[in-house]
Amino acid sequence: MNWEQIVIYKKDEVDALLTERGILDEDIKKVISQAIESGEKLYQEEENRFLAKAKLERFTVYVEYSPENDGFRIHTGYSHRVDFKSEHVE
Repeated sequence: MNWEQIVIYKKDEVDALLTERGILDEDIKKVISQAIESGEKLYQEEENRFLAKAKLERFTVYVEYSPENDGFRIHTGYSHRVDFKSEHVE
């Protein structure tokens, strides 16, 4: 599924939290798209929620979501930026 076709729903407080964390709708859609294509995601059966992650250009993004109607309800998201560099010591 093309990430641009994904429909997401968020409550105002979730939208504010994601904005504060620098996570764009585009980032969320890319994470969900990759999870659908790869099948790599965690599932909480009792909550009918998924947790997926994807390494994007700038950072790694995690999104917790549930299927809803023709799209996905976003519950939360977080990210981290880490750049490890190899250092050869003699």
